[in-house]
Amino acid sequence: MRSAWSMAAVTFILKRLLENTLIEQAGSAGLGEVLVTALPPDRIALGTEERPQLNLYLYRLTPDSSWRQSPAPARAGSADSEPGEAGRQLLALKFHYLLSSYGERDGQGELLLGLAIDCLQQAALLSGERLQGLLQALSADGSGRARANVLARLVSAAPLQELRIRPEFLGMEEQTRLWSAWQAHARLAMTYEVTALLKEAAPTPEARPGRRMSAGDKYNPGQPS
Repeated sequence: MRSAWSMAAVTFILKRLLENTLIEQAGSAGLGEVLVTALPPDRIALGTEERPQLNLYLYRLTPDSSWRQSPAPARAGSADSEPGEAGRQLLALKFHYLLSSYGERDGQGELLLGLAIDCLQQAALLSGERLQGLLQALSADGSGRARANVLARLVSAAPLQELRIRPEFLGMEEQTRLWSAWQAHARLAMTYEVTALLKEAAPTPEARPGRRMSAGDKYNPGQPS
């Protein structure tokens, strides 16, 4: 399932957007070096080891039923179909993220989260061109981005069509349940819902399952099943 790479790409893209914002503004805001991660909250260093940090954690996936009203993909051989379009399926998902901020000094967490909220608000709708540009930027990074390089190459097989980012406001009780489930210390946080449309790659002949034998078939050891 090549669209699995596209699912991973959503987190990589959001993380890159946040990193770009911090590179541009963290210095002038007096924050110094800020770490952006995508880890479960219970793996974030706290206490004396706590540092300025943003953490973007994907904690839930749900289907996006709104895409059911969208037109079906073009059939193979039609004027508007693309090569290899036949057999492709559309997978519409909602990604639910917890964006939390950390700091070693008073006000750092609030300032970091404010910068992050402003960044994601400005990027509320990402088009295909900008998505590809962000992926190309990931692939241009150094050796420390080896996994992102693989992601950038494979994501073209199941391209992201569009990303929509919007705040998802949870009540105190819901947030408390989340932090308790992760057995993590609660920090200032914001939740987001990101909708994405993924296009699954057409199945290859090698991936097709073999034909099942019927009751009337005769067994031939030299014949593939």
